[in-house]
Amino acid sequence: VNRRSLADIRAEVVCTAMCATCPAPTCSKTAAGAASARKLKLMWLFGVALVMSVLDAQCAAQSLAPRVFHVSPTGEDSGNCTDESHPCATFRFAVQQARNTTGNATSTSVAFRLAAGLYHGECSSTGLMLPWSSVDISGPSSGLMETAIIDCAGQGRFLYLMGVNIVVRNLQVQNAFSVGLGMHGSGAALLWMCNQTGCSILLQNCSFINCIANGLAGGGAVALIFTGSDDQAGQIEDVVVRVADNCRFDSNQVPSDAVNAAGSVTTPAWGGALSISFLLPAYNCSIIIGSAGNNNNNN
Repeated sequence: VNRRSLADIRAEVVCTAMCATCPAPTCSKTAAGAASARKLKLMWLFGVALVMSVLDAQCAAQSLAPRVFHVSPTGEDSGNCTDESHPCATFRFAVQQARNTTGNATSTSVAFRLAAGLYHGECSSTGLMLPWSSVDISGPSSGLMETAIIDCAGQGRFLYLMGVNIVVRNLQVQNAFSVGLGMHGSGAALLWMCNQTGCSILLQNCSFINCIANGLAGGGAVALIFTGSDDQAGQIEDVVVRVADNCRFDSNQVPSDAVNAAGSVTTPAWGGALSISFLLPAYNCSIIIGSAGNNNNNN
């Protein structure tokens, strides 16, 4: 039937275009056939458009969904860490696989899921650098007391984030230590430097314990630094910082005689638990600090 219709179209289009010269009965017949062919064609085009729109929607959803990488102390550092049933053993290895998978595209959204347990060897002098625009780092969300614990053992910083949308939840970071030039020594557990409009961070159900930072922006455990961007005309806009009620800061500090990587004393020192710094005038910004546990943090 389809072959016959296509064959008819060839004759009918020609005859319809020449309808004024065709005999009346033939012209009537071919005109009706042409109308039917046009209807079939429109139906076919509509079907193609519908299929394409569905595929586009699926592709758009996939492009917006974060790439998810799984980590567990009982896992193995092999593969690409994207299979929940075969997680990698270290967060560090998962970050490297994320870099390999995304090609370091800063516009990519990535998520890391850490199973409960104790993690060692995850910290360094700079911290694990995560360049992606959207980052979600989450431990187990079962509500159990056991959680994902990052023990830096005084060997450096855990995270150095540079994205726009950050979520860190269900984690405990302890015994982190940072030292660096200027602000780069701040935030022993987590240092976030955002230079875009609309920077947003959520810290939820996290514990930061016994972290020490030596940096100009303070923040023994966490330092959030907003620098502004070239297109913001000398100001910082639309920042949202939320530290949820169930976060805990315990025994973190910025020493009053903190020394940076150049060997000079860093002054002033503040924010033994958390510091938030705006390097330009800020507008339309929200900072929400819940009733987080705050014990024995100096400055």
